[in-house]
Amino acid sequence: NSVEFPNPKVDAPCVSGDVTPPTVTAPVASFRAGSQLGFSTAPVRLTWSGTDPGSGIGHYELAQSRNGGSFFAIALPSATATAITRALAVGSTTYRFRVRAADTLGNLRAWAYGPTFRVGRVQESSTAIRYGGTWYRRASTSASGGYYKYTSAAGASARYTFTGRTVAWIAYRGPTFGSAKVYLDGIYVGTVSLRATTNSARRIMFSRTWSSSGTHTLRIVNRATAGHPRINLDAIVVLRANAP
Repeated sequence: NSVEFPNPKVDAPCVSGDVTPPTVTAPVASFRAGSQLGFSTAPVRLTWSGTDPGSGIGHYELAQSRNGGSFFAIALPSATATAITRALAVGSTTYRFRVRAADTLGNLRAWAYGPTFRVGRVQESSTAIRYGGTWYRRASTSASGGYYKYTSAAGASARYTFTGRTVAWIAYRGPTFGSAKVYLDGIYVGTVSLRATTNSARRIMFSRTWSSSGTHTLRIVNRATAGHPRINLDAIVVLRANAP
């Protein structure tokens, strides 16, 4: 959705003597665990922050550019909201976001620009994902791309090396699934449970964002939890950097 920006007075003199605009950080894009991947879109979370020791933040303005085109305004849930989730197209479409803020007296900060990026998706059948141990492929109309892979073998693994700023593991959740250990660049970072009371497809089970784009390796290892030994992999999504 697009909106018209308000037109505050930029650096207008005021009786309090406060003519300093707020300080604002550029929007950061990431994935949130628990979110659901669309069939052709991904839920990208945008966050930013601002400070104003004088009169305080009055409102923020967020704008989006697609494929290098003109920026257009994005409606925020409230005037001082510092986060929003956007359903962005998966594939070659590039995005860039910018944010600015005005204090309660109308002093307006210049735009702070985030990097240009696109949402890359790797399906479970990609040769870029290296599987260890025994995995099986199953068709499902609810899966990203129509299929997912699963394993019940202890120690079975899936490894994916990528270049980007954010990565997320997409999987099914449900009462028959167990848990897996997750490693980044060879370092154990936590155990993720896929178990839930009801079935749910295309869920972001794990995500990590870095301060800048780089090359990393994500590895998922089945724990073969007693009574619930099965895990699965539906897809992997990555926010890939593009030159501004």
